[in-house]
Amino acid sequence: MQLNVKSFIERGGTYFPNNSIVSRRADGSLFRYNYGAMEKRVRRVSSQLQRLGVKPGDRLATLAWNTYRHYELYFAIPCAGAVLHTVNLRLTDEHIAYIINKAEDSLVFVDPDLLPVLERLADQLPTVKGYVVLADELPETTLSPVYGYEQLVAEGDEAYQFPELDENSLAGMCFTSATTGNPKGVTYSHRQIYLHTTALCMADSLAVRERDTFLPMVPMFHANAWGIPFAAAWMGSAMVLPGERPHARELLELIEQQQVTFFAAAVSVGVDMIDLLKQGDYNLGSLRSIMLGGSATPRAVMEYYMDHHGVPIYTAWGSTEMAPIAKLCSRR
Repeated sequence: MQLNVKSFIERGGTYFPNNSIVSRRADGSLFRYNYGAMEKRVRRVSSQLQRLGVKPGDRLATLAWNTYRHYELYFAIPCAGAVLHTVNLRLTDEHIAYIINKAEDSLVFVDPDLLPVLERLADQLPTVKGYVVLADELPETTLSPVYGYEQLVAEGDEAYQFPELDENSLAGMCFTSATTGNPKGVTYSHRQIYLHTTALCMADSLAVRERDTFLPMVPMFHANAWGIPFAAAWMGSAMVLPGERPHARELLELIEQQQVTFFAAAVSVGVDMIDLLKQGDYNLGSLRSIMLGGSATPRAVMEYYMDHHGVPIYTAWGSTEMAPIAKLCSRR
C-alpha cells in the first residue's frame, strides 16, 4: 500500500460525507458545505489540471487565505500528481517573486484581494504559464492567461480517478520565512505528509477525531497549517475556515457560534483574544484545547486560558523542514 494524500480526502468523502465545512467569506457571511461535496469538487479540479498543461511533478502555487477553495487545493493538486506550493502572502514582493521563480511554479491560484500582488510581479515570473482566480466570478485583471476556479469546477469530472502515485513522489513545498537571506525551500513527499498526519491523530498528540470541530487560524500558506487540513479531512472533523484577514473578534465569534472544539493560532493571536475576553462576554465552553505556536507561549497566557476558561494550551516545537510539528506538550 502506497501512503498517499488521496487517502485523506477519499476517506473523508466516503465515510463522513455529511460532516460540515464552514468558510467565512470576505463580506463576513458564511459558506457551508460538507466533505461529500468537497471530494467531488476536488476530483473536478484535479481532472482539469491536465487540460491546463500540468504534468506530474509540476509545481503549482497558491497565494490564498484559509478558505474552502484553498482547502480543496490541498488535495486537488497533490492528488493529481503535481506539487502544492503554498506561498506565504505576508512576504515582501521581492521574496514572493524569488520563491515562485525558485520553485519554477507553472500555475498560480490566487484569492481576488491578492491579485494586485501578482499584477505587480507578473513580468518577473517567467515560469508561470497561467493564473487561476479563487472567486465565484472572474474579476477584471491585467494577468494573462487567467482562468476562473469555478469554471474549472463546473467543467471538471467528479468521477475522476486519482492516479496511483509513488509515496516518495513530491506532494508539497513550502519556503521558510527568510529570517536570514532569501527564503529556503523544503519539499514533502506523500509518505512524509501521511506519517505526519498519522502522528497528529494519535491520542497523546492532537487526538484528531470525527467529533472535533477545528478552526485553524494558523495560515494554510505557512507550514501546511501545522498539518491540520490533512488530519481533519482524514478523520472527518468539521472545519471552520476564517477566511480573509480575520481578527480576534471574528475568531471568538466563530468559536462560539460554530462550537469549535480545537483552535490553532500564533501566540500573538491568543494574546489578542485575551484582551477581548477580558472586555466582553464570549463563551469558550466548546473548546477542548487551544494550540499556540510560532514562539514560546508565555506561562501567563497558558494560566489565563486554563484558570478563567478551563481550556488547556498545547504548545509545539517544529520547523518548516519537519512538516512541521516535531514536539507537542500541554499543561497537565
